[in-house]
Parts: sequence; C-alpha cells; structure tokens
Amino acid sequence: METRIQLRTPHDDVEAPVIVNDFTWRRGGNFRMEAGPSRHVPGNMDEFLVTTNRGESSAPGVYKPFEEPDLMLDFAKLKTASDVLQFANKFGELGFDNETWRLQYRHLYGPESVMEWLSEAAGVRHVLSIWELIEGNDTAALRRIFQWDGDAVLANLGHGHRVLVANWHHNTEWLPRMKKGDVLTPAKLYLAFQINYRLKGAADVGIRLDSVRKFRPISRPVNLLRGIWIMVSETATGIRKVRPCEKCRELMDVTTHRSHKQMHSRCSLRERMRKYRGKQK
Repeated sequence: METRIQLRTPHDDVEAPVIVNDFTWRRGGNFRMEAGPSRHVPGNMDEFLVTTNRGESSAPGVYKPFEEPDLMLDFAKLKTASDVLQFANKFGELGFDNETWRLQYRHLYGPESVMEWLSEAAGVRHVLSIWELIEGNDTAALRRIFQWDGDAVLANLGHGHRVLVANWHHNTEWLPRMKKGDVLTPAKLYLAFQINYRLKGAADVGIRLDSVRKFRPISRPVNLLRGIWIMVSETATGIRKVRPCEKCRELMDVTTHRSHKQMHSRCSLRERMRKYRGKQK
C-alpha cells in the first residue's frame, strides 16, 4: 500500500508565538482493566481502562505533564496492557473524549481502549526512532527506510506499506534541493509530516493577561495525548533536550541537565556500585 503525503515549504520569516505553558492534567491511580468487544476489529476482544472515580479532580491529583521529564519517553515504551495500566495509574487517561472530532460521538466510545493506547504509543516510538537516526546522522539505517525510485523518494515502512515523500507531483519544491541518494532531507520531511499530522487540532489557542496585565498568547493541549505529541515536536525542534544514555543507550530527557547528565540515574548508580565492588575485591 502506498500513501502520499503533502508538505508545505516552511517560511523562515514567520516568527513563532511565545507559548504560555500552564497545561495541567488529572492523575489516575484507581484504574483497572475490563475486557469487551473491540470497537475497531469486529469479532475481536479488547481491554478498556475503567475507573471508579471518573470526574473527580481533587487538587492533589492534578499535575503539569510538561514538567514530567519521563512522561513522553515512558509512553513510547508501552507495549502491553499491563504497561498501559501502570502508565494510566501514574499519569491519567489520554483524554480521547476531548478530541474535537469525537465530541458529537462521545456516547459511542466510553472507556479508553488499550488497542488505541498501544497504537498511539507505537506512533510516538516510530517517530522518535526516525528522529534518533537523523540526530545520529545514521545514513546507513536511513537508507534502508528512505529510498529513491527515479525522481521519487519513498519511505519503506515494511509489510508492503510505502509513503511517498516527494516526486514531481508532490512536494516538488523539495526535489531541486535534494541530490539523488540524499536520505537525511527526506527523513526530515517525513518526520515533520508525521508530527504535524498528529498536531492537527492539538491545542486550544487564545490569549490571557499576565501578572503585569499584558496580553500573552496561550496554547494548551486539548488532552494528554496531544500534549505528548507537542513534547515530541519540542524534541524534534530542540526545545526539549533528549539524548541516549551512555550506558544503556535508551533515550533520556536532559532538558534540565543539559551540560552534565550523560546517563540515567539508575545506570549511574549501577556503574558506581560496579566500581565499588571492583575495589572491594
């Protein structure tokens, strides 16, 4: 299956607005799984997040997702229903009910589906994996994904699924900027498309008065899921600092430790313990 994507040429002279980030979300803590018929695959079963305290919003249960350095990366690691339950009990629901396109169909959905959670987590994981290859300038790995066919460049995602990134009918303005065989530029175009697609309708935009009574633009995610995708966009643009741990090579958020944090705290502790035990022998 081949999918076509259309990207706009970015305008460097357009200044991005300052965004006031005061997004808060309700933590979970009392979820359980309940089996039921799948809403997406007729005849199949799925699991759903069910809670007995839906609607409660006591102050101790409210937090700021953008101040949780592990949230985005923890979400990307979700691969099982058990993972979903653990994440939801720590960070709360994704907030599918707040999606604009669902509001008129809210009565058809109900509890959040594990299948939807895992699909969204896989999407974040995929985009971060492409971003990591770009950051590492791993052209060998990128060449296995982004391939030229004549004057067209495609992303080969496996299982027969290919995404057309550019040719003389789509994103033609980019072809003169790329040499045949270039894989970094197509990878960046593909990454931008994937992130922008998930950011459609992601935020409520408005203005507010700041402490000195001046107007400030404000953009708040409509739910936790879109907040996570905004975190992904911050990673791609360098606002959020993410790098691989020197020890385990897993990604870690070092936004508040830009210059000195080289490995996870847990990996650093293991390394210190290893060196200590070595001295005791």
